[in-house]
Amino acid sequence: MWKSLEILGIEYGVHEEGQRPKNLVEFINACSMLQRLYLDNNKDGFRPEFGVGNFEKMYQNLQSLLSIKATLYLTPDFSATLDEIPNTKPAFALNATNIDSDPINSDQRQTVISLFRFNPNAFRHLKSFSLATDKHFEIFDFVLWKLLCPLGVSLKRLKLNANQDNGIYISGDNVDLLIDDILDSCPALKRLGFRGRAFLIKPNPTTEDLKLQQYGLQTLSLYRCTEFAKVLNYISLRCKRLRDMTLNNLWVLGFRCKNPGDLLIDMSYTLLNTLEIGIVEYSTSSKQTGRDDAVSLILLSQPNDPRLSDENKERKKTEIDPKSPLLASHHIYWLYTYEYEQITCRTGKKTIVLSEEKVDIILKYYQNVRLNTTSPNFKDDSSYDGYE
Repeated sequence: MWKSLEILGIEYGVHEEGQRPKNLVEFINACSMLQRLYLDNNKDGFRPEFGVGNFEKMYQNLQSLLSIKATLYLTPDFSATLDEIPNTKPAFALNATNIDSDPINSDQRQTVISLFRFNPNAFRHLKSFSLATDKHFEIFDFVLWKLLCPLGVSLKRLKLNANQDNGIYISGDNVDLLIDDILDSCPALKRLGFRGRAFLIKPNPTTEDLKLQQYGLQTLSLYRCTEFAKVLNYISLRCKRLRDMTLNNLWVLGFRCKNPGDLLIDMSYTLLNTLEIGIVEYSTSSKQTGRDDAVSLILLSQPNDPRLSDENKERKKTEIDPKSPLLASHHIYWLYTYEYEQITCRTGKKTIVLSEEKVDIILKYYQNVRLNTTSPNFKDDSSYDGYE
């Protein structure tokens, strides 16, 4: 009865985690006329464990198989085992595969990539490629950048289904992201989120480069990454529609120093509607050499915007000394990030809004800095090739 099946769909429920699907594979292999196979876990989180041996048996028994769509857990030794059987004959009948697997670690991922790089014929017959994800994806799992491009595969049809045509979130612990590359490639992008190592721009952009088209970016969210002050200025200049920004656990390098005591991040073209700040720290250095010189104070200021009422302007002008360049800014809040010890004896960081009394102390401090120091000369080396 089963040998005549051409289409088989199996929906499985919760079983013991990691259990090898021996009976499942035996049943599938018994359907020798099978052309299309679907394995679905009904979104309950369980994935049957498949190894190279399981696929090898299916390959030997299902010579008519045209397509596979399956949600699986690939065994930890999948890459190493695959390396031991390099002479498997191509399955020319198979023209569509869709394997949804749990993530593999970076070592396994690199091994798989290396195997295909040393086998230039691996994708010789590949004509279309479809990557389905939501707006979140790990950048190192984006195989086009790490696998298909170096192989020079001649794709005729390419589809990235991210369910978000104007918004994307990119995450990866060791990722450096060039913001100008992303914006040039996706000029209609409205929402961008990034969690990674460094948020950068290309080295030494020219004045003409900065005068190019305006981007439509409206929302920017940065998490757990290092950023150069120069990048914020670039975003302000090229993304004048930016209205919402989130900065959480951000380390900003390469201040521009205009006056004694004035550490300036220039986003003069930006008028935000909302700004969400978690943990933000600064360094006058343009190299990531440690956080001993961290500046943990943030002054949120507001430019002279004609949309502000005259009454509001006058009120803000009387709050601070108009003779001081930095303090003449119409300030909104002083924020302070500090480290504290948790109950578990681990340290954490927290950002608070300072009270007016504490702000007065800070204002006096900066006034004293202006009287007693000279302007330091910081080298701005905050482009891509200045990051270490």
